[in-house]
Amino acid sequence: MKLSARLTLAIGALAGGLAAHPGAAQSIATLGGPLNGPGTIALDSLGDVFVTTVDANVDEITKAGGYATATALGGGLSQPTSIAIDAAGDVFVLDTAHNAVREYMASDRFVTVNTYTGSFSQPNGIALDSSGNLFVADTGNGVVKELASPNYTTVTAVGSGFTAPHGVAIDSSNNLYVADAGKNAVYKALAAGGYTSIGSVATGLNAPGAVAVDTHGNVFIADSGNNAVKEVPAGGAIKTLAAASPTRPASRSTAAATFSSAIPATTTSKRFRSAAARWSISGLAPASSKHRQALQSTAAATCSSPIPATMPSS
Repeated sequence: MKLSARLTLAIGALAGGLAAHPGAAQSIATLGGPLNGPGTIALDSLGDVFVTTVDANVDEITKAGGYATATALGGGLSQPTSIAIDAAGDVFVLDTAHNAVREYMASDRFVTVNTYTGSFSQPNGIALDSSGNLFVADTGNGVVKELASPNYTTVTAVGSGFTAPHGVAIDSSNNLYVADAGKNAVYKALAAGGYTSIGSVATGLNAPGAVAVDTHGNVFIADSGNNAVKEVPAGGAIKTLAAASPTRPASRSTAAATFSSAIPATTTSKRFRSAAARWSISGLAPASSKHRQALQSTAAATCSSPIPATMPSS
């Protein structure tokens, strides 16, 4: 059954990048729509919003149009799961069911679509580094692959020891973060030395589906199996930011956010350093640091139907 929902986007202007602990956005507005099962989102340098939908589209909602209308890019997608946008405004979409990456060229308003393959098997996450190189979580093959800019025809496996990488992110030093749903952990592979030095960021998770890192080096994890979002502060210990609340007695009045258990996919924007994941969370979209410019906005998507709020009666 298809869900119909409008995209609610929370935007907070934070000069110089994300604050050390992202909080509530400054304003909330409902954009475009109605959208059909909106998932991953990303923003370009103009402030235009791109969002994947369950009907195999990527919709563009333009700032110039007052965010009033969603226009499908097309391109014959099937199960788009992740978006990344480069400095030129080109939109990269991970087409999971087709085991390919589609690049929509901004130069002709996304008419030209390039297709890149790398013998993928059910890939689930993409990210761009500061040089425009593309990183793909090749989930079915248990590896992360790098497609070298500018032609994306040279494909190299990076890192090692993964079993089911689901989400990827890149920080300001081009270090790679991998959410491995098979090992219930998040790993960091250092760019220096060609991603051969790999360390653990967080363990004891449950099928983590997405990871993001902000400009301060704080790491955010969609701990999908535990219905929670967790943070590993730079130099600190892991903590839970938001989680599904346990059932409470009806006599106690409380509000709890209900999170989707579907494994999300990470998306990044090279210019904005944003990594908006398919996290069913309001008011939080930590960003991956990807380009020289500091992040000027953060975004979080919520859908009215998939993200109910439970309000037990008093």
